[in-house]
Amino acid sequence: MSNDSNFEVGIPVIDLSSLLDLNNHNDFMKTTKSIAEACRDYGFFYVKNHGVSENVQNNLFDTLKKFFALPSHVKEKIKSQGTPGMVGYFRFQSETTAFLVNDNADWREGLYAFGDELPYSHASKEKFPLVTQNNLLPEEPANFKDVLDAYHKELKVLGFKIMSALAQGMGLKKEFFAEKFVPYSSTTIGMYHYFPSTNQPNEICCGEHTDYGVLTILMQDDVGGLEIRGEDGKWIPAPPIPGTFVINLGDMLEVWTNGSYKATMHQVRKSKSGRDRFSVAYFFGPQLESVVSPLEIKNPLIPFKERELNSNIKLPVVFGEFLEQKYRGTFPEHDY
Repeated sequence: MSNDSNFEVGIPVIDLSSLLDLNNHNDFMKTTKSIAEACRDYGFFYVKNHGVSENVQNNLFDTLKKFFALPSHVKEKIKSQGTPGMVGYFRFQSETTAFLVNDNADWREGLYAFGDELPYSHASKEKFPLVTQNNLLPEEPANFKDVLDAYHKELKVLGFKIMSALAQGMGLKKEFFAEKFVPYSSTTIGMYHYFPSTNQPNEICCGEHTDYGVLTILMQDDVGGLEIRGEDGKWIPAPPIPGTFVINLGDMLEVWTNGSYKATMHQVRKSKSGRDRFSVAYFFGPQLESVVSPLEIKNPLIPFKERELNSNIKLPVVFGEFLEQKYRGTFPEHDY
């Protein structure tokens, strides 16, 4: 497995160059195998040479820092609380990501937006109102929407490349997952500001949880704090590595692989640096109407592991219903 970074980490670092240049089939299959191994053994991996512009990443971080520096009354013009959905701004300590484990509120504020907004006439608008609301985006900074759209456009391309490799690693046709995402994916972009933790009573800023969709692409700044739980129950740091994204699997991929590819528990531990931390999670999800249940995988590139599925997931899963249930647990004070 490729892990040729100078950083000492316990999680694989995978070079995606061959996914961007398909001229060398052997290299492509080597990378696909590395991704399959990382999905089976960790549920997490880093990617480098991923093709996402550094300017696009920096522009989003810069824009977010300007937004989160605004006075509370300005940010709360687009607050999600009190609306029929979950997009928009959420205030400090109003989110409880670890709601299945404990009721400790997260030491952060943030903003959620959908990557693809559904047309008004789409049937899912009535069926899943909590996760189909139109975006509530800041008016300040004035370029916020353009910056976010540019980021979404490039991350969507990266997401589909990884999903294609995942499908082939599972012995499926390369378009298998893409067909579950079009014409309208349920991708959510979570943008987070962790406050300095000098007076924080708990060690954990964002409680342990799994992600709900198929794949998460995380951009993190240089402050760090992300940890994943290994199969032995110990927490493994996932420190920032310049030029990389962190990829982790969501609950739906665990279901599709009947537990072989694990949606791994992760959390954010407070930093001792006393600095603010910023991160952006790109939650890549299928169409809301998708019905997800274990697939019959006959020819995976590497052998699957037999594992029990997460007991909190009841089969079959209608993804829109599952997503709404999770957000209700995450934001217990919202009036849905």
